[in-house]
Amino acid sequence: SPEFTIPLDLISLYEDRGQMALLMGALGVDLSYCKLFERTVESGDIYKNMELLAYNLDLPREIFDKSSDELEWYVSKPDSLTKLIDQIYGDVDAYFREQNEESLASLSLLGGWLEAMYIGVRIYQDKSVLDMGERILQQKYALKSLTGLLSNYQESLVIRTYMPLLAHLNEAYESVEIKVSDVTEVSYEPETLQEICNLIIQIREGIIQ
Repeated sequence: SPEFTIPLDLISLYEDRGQMALLMGALGVDLSYCKLFERTVESGDIYKNMELLAYNLDLPREIFDKSSDELEWYVSKPDSLTKLIDQIYGDVDAYFREQNEESLASLSLLGGWLEAMYIGVRIYQDKSVLDMGERILQQKYALKSLTGLLSNYQESLVIRTYMPLLAHLNEAYESVEIKVSDVTEVSYEPETLQEICNLIIQIREGIIQ
């Protein structure tokens, strides 16, 4: 479902570093999503837009310095593309931290998490994959950890913008009970899952505004 991924036509217009870091994380997830379904053309387009963001963020060229021949080889071999995505995430994160820009590293992580959750919500709602609903609910503690991490970098205007939205999402998760034994059991009310899904869609839309 191509409509699940970030629209690429406006990527070149973004100038705020925090917003671009968010998009880097989100596009990395979209690249993985396209790889899963062996969408070679879409994978190539996403990769090129990640290169553009990297250039605008002054990331070292070698992180994305692949010839077109190498890129075609990567996107046509799912296992190799997975390694490339992992390598890029690791290199980008390391560079941000080396430059004392941990807030950008955290925003990239937030962008990836939100995009993965958004795709999960769309699969649950649009494709009626009910198992995806429980997977969304099981992100309760991941969200708490992510919110705690972001709270350390509130000098970033972009992070300050997202903190109230994430606080609202955390509140929606409060009534979800997760018990882990041999099998993970999730207790919740249907309206709670609906509220969480709506909030995720709302927050993710902020990435592409």
